[in-house]
Amino acid sequence: VRNPYYWGTAPYYDEFDVRFYSQESTRYADLQAGNLDAAYLTESTYIRNMNIGAVPDASLVSVSENSVYVFAMATTPLGAASDEPSPFADINVRKALAHCLNVESIIDNLGEGVYAVATSLVGENSWIYEELGPYEYDPELAAGYLAAAGYSVDNPLELTLYVESTAWNEALATAIQADAAKIGINIDLSGMGDFSTAVLPMLISNQVAMTFSQASNGSGNDPGNLLQQYGPESNNTMLKVTDEHLIDLFTRGQASTDRGERLGIYHEFMEGIIDQYLAIPLYVSTKNFGVNTAHTSFAAAIDSSNQVDPTLLTD
Repeated sequence: VRNPYYWGTAPYYDEFDVRFYSQESTRYADLQAGNLDAAYLTESTYIRNMNIGAVPDASLVSVSENSVYVFAMATTPLGAASDEPSPFADINVRKALAHCLNVESIIDNLGEGVYAVATSLVGENSWIYEELGPYEYDPELAAGYLAAAGYSVDNPLELTLYVESTAWNEALATAIQADAAKIGINIDLSGMGDFSTAVLPMLISNQVAMTFSQASNGSGNDPGNLLQQYGPESNNTMLKVTDEHLIDLFTRGQASTDRGERLGIYHEFMEGIIDQYLAIPLYVSTKNFGVNTAHTSFAAAIDSSNQVDPTLLTD
């Protein structure tokens, strides 16, 4: 309920009725029936219905989260003794993989509105967002890079993907496997399984050359948290940068208190990662809402943490 004694500008609405549902189907049905002004949606069927206008007087409001999922490639030696060179130590292999994947087509076809194509190393809501991708899909160019690394369809590069086995990861991995095979990169999916028992032990023992990874496990939306996994203090050997210039940039970005200065630093940092093909941006998760078309301010009421701030609703 609106506080009549609030010192600032009063919210547009007198009160909000927030309802909790145990079943999303019931929540969606209430939105269809006009009993809700807005409903949070996670199931792709409902999101797709909203996107095609299947619900009268309602539309889809979709916002990207700030942390991006990438294809992570180990560039440092593998194994407990760190004596086995990673195939991704050769930038030509990283370039080959980046350009043989039709990321836009894969995510658009599989994402169904829940996942969106990543165009940077942070989401579009982040104040350091800079459009950097996706990498150009060019199988011929990719095959040339792979040939420079000594591999081809006749002499394929054999790799194993380790990642938690979920319906989404399996669909994504299968699509990536198909694209990579066309130029001579054979990806074995037998490394997919339960994260804690099958994947995590391999990651801890530094035996994984490739996986899907989220660049942030920190809290909040500060760039240092969103790009935390790339930083010099990261325990993520798949993403942790080793280039001295990139380490310096990250450190300076963390230390600075000037927003304009930090913007330039983090842009240069992200550009360096993309230029060196140290991670392949894949997708960002989205938060989706079915919203009555009368509430045109709803999209603007999504705050920096991707939550709805009702005080920002103005209609």
